[in-house]
Amino acid sequence: MKKNLKIEIIVVTVIVIFHSISCNNKQSQLDLFFAKIDHELSHQQKNQLKECQDIGCFREFAHYADSGLAEHFINMSNDIAKMLDSVGVLKDRELVLLIAYRRKINNKEYSFKEIEKSIQLYDENQLKEYNEWEDKFYNNLTNIAKTNFNKFSPGDTLCLLLPLERDTDPPNVVYYMQYDKDNFTDTLFVNCILLEKEMELKNEENNLGHDEVYFRTRVIFLSEPACLFLGEENSIGDVTRFSIFNYGRPIEVCD
Repeated sequence: MKKNLKIEIIVVTVIVIFHSISCNNKQSQLDLFFAKIDHELSHQQKNQLKECQDIGCFREFAHYADSGLAEHFINMSNDIAKMLDSVGVLKDRELVLLIAYRRKINNKEYSFKEIEKSIQLYDENQLKEYNEWEDKFYNNLTNIAKTNFNKFSPGDTLCLLLPLERDTDPPNVVYYMQYDKDNFTDTLFVNCILLEKEMELKNEENNLGHDEVYFRTRVIFLSEPACLFLGEENSIGDVTRFSIFNYGRPIEVCD
């Protein structure tokens, strides 16, 4: 009886020691990894990291900021990778480790799994907000496009404003939605006669995701004759087909 009890005590002791060594090894590997990050970051970068208030800030810091962390994340030890595997952290590992490091330097407790869940929740909310914004944005463009489409008839003279970049030779029209002239060095003024209106309804074949409308016009005035107009060289008298949906703002009739 005493002999069996002695054996049980020895077995339990060995298990406890083995578990302790295993935990200490994991902890030492993690401490070493955090020490490398701590050494890599400047005092200013650490302050920037401490000021991060949301997952987006951490993600930008980990992947885009000039922090020099990418190599450490790529070369993380197998022990750390296995440790993350053991707690079920399979995605966004770099981000999880960075947030854990930030909590460590702020003397706060952390759980890798809880950090991962907070990242997933943040991404879900971001996706929801983006989808809501996108729906509103495209609905607005659709309403503007249909208004422009119904407003004009063949034979009308239209006045268009297009963003012009002068840092190319020849200057290039950058045609995109919701043109803001303050973001460009100049504006191309185009007068054209409407020849034909076309509408292409949304369907699985066109893969547009929205109803598309086009105006086929003949150019009668260009404020910048030598330029690329909608990706092509155009001059007075040329016929041009362009997307009214992408124009993104009300079109005016020329006086």
